[in-house]
Amino acid sequence: NDEESFLGNQNQYAAYLLAAESAWTGGYDRQSDVPFDYVEEFARIWNRGLLPRGKAAGFAVDLATVANLDLSSSATAAWRGYANPATLAALPVGNTRMGRFALRVAGDAGRPRAVLLAGRFNPPASPNWPPAAIFPIGRRVSAVTMALGASATAAHEPPVARAIFRYADGTTASVAFKLGQNLFAVTDAEASVMAPCWWQKPASNGDPPFAVHGFVWRNPHPDRELKAIELRSTNQGPALIVFGISAIEPQRAGRAAG
Repeated sequence: NDEESFLGNQNQYAAYLLAAESAWTGGYDRQSDVPFDYVEEFARIWNRGLLPRGKAAGFAVDLATVANLDLSSSATAAWRGYANPATLAALPVGNTRMGRFALRVAGDAGRPRAVLLAGRFNPPASPNWPPAAIFPIGRRVSAVTMALGASATAAHEPPVARAIFRYADGTTASVAFKLGQNLFAVTDAEASVMAPCWWQKPASNGDPPFAVHGFVWRNPHPDRELKAIELRSTNQGPALIVFGISAIEPQRAGRAAG
């Protein structure tokens, strides 16, 4: 029951919830008969302590000045191996909601943009794709939410990228992003407990499905100022794509979540 075991076997853990439901109801003959998404329900229960129960103050990070990937471009679609119009042009831009979370997606309507880090499968670029991106925060936060994807599928090891959370006192915390665990390719509509699907464009007319997955990091030190978030590529084949970042502020003593 260690963390690494959980990350590598999340759907097996989620199946315990389905087993409990089946023991109570007598079970189901087919998976399509299950009247709820047991992975999503398990994720809601498992992650209950990550977020406030109700509304909470927070803010979205503006990616406009660092967004370097045009998600509506036919060149982007060609690089990913799909003919036009297989793009993410339908992704909502500006201040938008994905599930419970408010984010700010860079770009204009029909022309969303994201941050693409370095990866060996990336197309040639001038200047080169950045090995890292740093997002200043300068505030105390209780949690950070990220809308993420990977440019392609690959083995779960090694990590595609790492997030380094830098505090103002010089200390850090980090998270490794591994495919199939807390990160999925943008053409992978699957999900996990740690990376639920926040936005999806179904497959149609021969185009592949597209999906944006979420990740929530609970700050172990909400009393410390979070200076910045650094996302650093490990230079694998797939590259990390960042669609949006937001943060939740610590609740003040005696104040309800709204």
